[in-house]
Amino acid sequence: MTKNRYIFISIFWLILIVAVFLAAMLAIMNVLLSQRRVNSAATKGNQALVRIGEAPSIIVAVADTPEEQYKGLSGRNSLSDNEGLLFIFAKPAYHSFWMKDMLFPIDIIWIWESGQVLDISANIKPESFPETFQPPAPALYVIEVRAGWAEHHRIKVGDLIQIKAI
Repeated sequence: MTKNRYIFISIFWLILIVAVFLAAMLAIMNVLLSQRRVNSAATKGNQALVRIGEAPSIIVAVADTPEEQYKGLSGRNSLSDNEGLLFIFAKPAYHSFWMKDMLFPIDIIWIWESGQVLDISANIKPESFPETFQPPAPALYVIEVRAGWAEHHRIKVGDLIQIKAI
Protein backbone atom coordinates (compact mmCIF):
# COMPACT_ATOMS: atom_id res chain seq x y z
CA MET A 1 0.00 0.00 0.00
CA THR A 2 1.37 3.41 -0.93
CA LYS A 3 1.87 6.13 1.59
CA ASN A 4 -0.71 8.44 -0.10
CA ARG A 5 -3.36 5.72 -0.10
CA TYR A 6 -2.70 5.02 3.62
CA ILE A 7 -3.12 8.73 4.42
CA PHE A 8 -6.34 8.91 2.36
CA ILE A 9 -7.87 5.88 4.14
CA SER A 10 -6.85 7.23 7.56
CA ILE A 11 -8.45 10.62 6.84
CA PHE A 12 -11.62 8.93 5.54
CA TRP A 13 -12.02 6.88 8.75
CA LEU A 14 -11.29 9.89 10.93
CA ILE A 15 -13.97 11.95 9.16
CA LEU A 16 -16.45 9.07 9.46
CA ILE A 17 -15.81 8.67 13.19
CA VAL A 18 -16.19 12.42 13.79
CA ALA A 19 -19.46 12.48 11.79
CA VAL A 20 -20.92 9.58 13.81
CA PHE A 21 -19.84 11.23 17.06
CA LEU A 22 -21.47 14.55 16.08
CA ALA A 23 -24.71 12.81 15.06
CA ALA A 24 -24.83 11.00 18.41
CA MET A 25 -24.21 14.24 20.31
CA LEU A 26 -27.03 16.00 18.41
CA ALA A 27 -29.43 13.15 19.23
CA ILE A 28 -28.50 13.29 22.92
CA MET A 29 -28.93 17.09 23.01
CA ASN A 30 -32.37 16.76 21.39
CA VAL A 31 -33.49 14.30 24.08
CA LEU A 32 -32.12 16.46 26.89
CA LEU A 33 -33.76 19.63 25.54
CA SER A 34 -37.11 17.84 25.13
CA GLN A 35 -36.95 16.61 28.73
CA ARG A 36 -36.10 20.07 30.02
CA ARG A 37 -39.05 21.59 28.13
CA VAL A 38 -41.54 19.05 29.48
CA ASN A 39 -40.17 18.94 33.02
CA SER A 40 -40.02 22.73 33.39
CA ALA A 41 -43.67 22.98 32.35
CA ALA A 42 -44.64 20.40 34.94
CA THR A 43 -42.77 21.98 37.82
CA LYS A 44 -44.38 25.40 37.50
CA GLY A 45 -47.84 24.30 38.55
CA ASN A 46 -50.37 21.60 38.06
CA GLN A 47 -51.58 22.75 34.63
CA ALA A 48 -49.92 23.29 31.27
CA LEU A 49 -50.80 24.07 27.66
CA VAL A 50 -50.01 21.19 25.29
CA ARG A 51 -49.94 21.23 21.53
CA ILE A 52 -49.46 18.03 19.55
CA GLY A 53 -48.45 18.41 15.92
CA GLU A 54 -50.75 20.93 14.23
CA ALA A 55 -53.69 20.39 16.62
CA PRO A 56 -54.96 23.30 18.69
CA SER A 57 -53.50 23.62 22.19
CA ILE A 58 -55.29 21.92 25.06
CA ILE A 59 -55.19 22.64 28.78
CA VAL A 60 -53.89 19.64 30.69
CA ALA A 61 -53.73 18.84 34.36
CA VAL A 62 -50.31 17.41 35.22
CA ALA A 63 -50.10 14.05 36.99
CA ASP A 64 -46.51 13.74 38.16
CA THR A 65 -46.93 11.96 41.50
CA PRO A 66 -47.78 8.28 41.96
CA GLU A 67 -51.06 9.22 43.67
CA GLU A 68 -52.18 11.49 40.81
CA GLN A 69 -51.11 8.91 38.25
CA TYR A 70 -53.01 6.11 39.98
CA LYS A 71 -56.21 8.16 40.07
CA GLY A 72 -55.90 9.60 36.56
CA LEU A 73 -59.31 10.67 35.24
CA SER A 74 -61.22 8.16 37.38
CA GLY A 75 -64.42 9.57 38.83
CA ARG A 76 -64.63 12.54 36.44
CA ASN A 77 -67.84 12.84 34.45
CA SER A 78 -66.25 14.08 31.22
CA LEU A 79 -63.54 16.09 29.48
CA SER A 80 -64.18 18.98 27.14
CA ASP A 81 -62.55 18.97 23.70
CA ASN A 82 -59.78 21.30 24.90
CA GLU A 83 -58.84 19.40 28.09
CA GLY A 84 -56.59 16.48 28.93
CA LEU A 85 -54.36 14.90 31.53
CA LEU A 86 -50.56 14.76 31.11
CA PHE A 87 -48.72 11.99 32.95
CA ILE A 88 -45.01 12.62 33.55
CA PHE A 89 -43.16 9.55 34.76
CA ALA A 90 -39.73 9.33 36.41
CA LYS A 91 -38.34 7.14 33.63
CA PRO A 92 -39.43 5.57 30.35
CA ALA A 93 -41.25 2.25 30.80
CA TYR A 94 -44.18 0.15 29.62
CA HIS A 95 -46.60 2.04 31.88
CA SER A 96 -49.95 0.19 32.12
CA PHE A 97 -53.29 2.01 32.07
CA TRP A 98 -56.77 0.71 32.78
CA MET A 99 -60.28 2.16 32.85
CA LYS A 100 -61.08 1.53 36.53
CA ASP A 101 -63.84 3.89 37.74
CA MET A 102 -63.87 5.72 34.38
CA LEU A 103 -67.18 7.20 33.26
CA PHE A 104 -66.36 8.08 29.62
CA PRO A 105 -64.14 6.79 26.79
CA ILE A 106 -60.70 8.28 26.12
CA ASP A 107 -57.77 8.28 23.71
CA ILE A 108 -54.37 7.53 25.24
CA ILE A 109 -51.43 9.18 23.49
CA TRP A 110 -48.10 7.54 24.37
CA ILE A 111 -45.05 9.81 24.05
CA TRP A 112 -41.36 9.00 23.66
CA GLU A 113 -38.74 10.53 25.91
CA SER A 114 -37.88 12.81 22.97
CA GLY A 115 -41.35 14.39 23.03
CA GLN A 116 -42.67 12.64 19.91
CA VAL A 117 -45.87 10.61 19.70
CA LEU A 118 -45.00 6.93 20.08
CA ASP A 119 -48.48 5.40 19.69
CA ILE A 120 -52.18 6.11 20.14
CA SER A 121 -54.72 3.85 21.85
CA ALA A 122 -57.99 5.23 20.53
CA ASN A 123 -61.53 5.16 21.91
CA ILE A 124 -60.89 3.08 25.01
CA LYS A 125 -64.21 2.47 26.73
CA PRO A 126 -64.90 2.21 30.49
CA GLU A 127 -66.35 -1.27 30.03
CA SER A 128 -62.91 -2.50 28.89
CA PHE A 129 -61.88 -2.68 32.58
CA PRO A 130 -59.99 -4.76 33.82
CA GLU A 131 -58.08 -4.92 30.52
CA THR A 132 -54.81 -2.95 30.61
CA PHE A 133 -53.21 -0.87 27.87
CA GLN A 134 -49.49 -0.35 27.28
CA PRO A 135 -47.33 1.37 24.67
CA PRO A 136 -45.39 -0.76 22.17
CA ALA A 137 -42.12 0.71 23.51
CA PRO A 138 -41.13 2.49 26.73
CA ALA A 139 -42.89 5.87 27.11
CA LEU A 140 -41.95 8.71 29.43
CA TYR A 141 -45.15 10.75 28.98
CA VAL A 142 -48.81 9.97 28.37
CA ILE A 143 -51.68 12.28 27.49
CA GLU A 144 -55.32 11.27 28.01
CA VAL A 145 -57.93 13.15 25.98
CA ARG A 146 -61.59 12.71 25.11
CA ALA A 147 -62.25 9.74 22.79
CA GLY A 148 -62.00 10.72 19.13
CA TRP A 149 -59.82 13.78 19.79
CA ALA A 150 -56.66 12.24 18.29
CA GLU A 151 -58.43 11.14 15.10
CA HIS A 152 -60.34 14.42 14.76
CA HIS A 153 -57.09 16.41 14.97
CA ARG A 154 -55.15 13.94 12.79
CA ILE A 155 -52.58 13.14 15.48
CA LYS A 156 -50.07 10.60 14.22
CA VAL A 157 -46.98 8.74 15.36
CA GLY A 158 -43.96 11.04 15.17
CA ASP A 159 -45.85 14.29 15.89
CA LEU A 160 -43.95 16.50 18.33
CA ILE A 161 -45.52 17.80 21.53
CA GLN A 162 -44.99 21.35 22.77
CA ILE A 163 -45.64 22.19 26.41
CA LYS A 164 -45.97 25.62 27.99
CA ALA A 165 -46.47 26.32 31.68
CA ILE A 166 -49.58 28.29 32.61
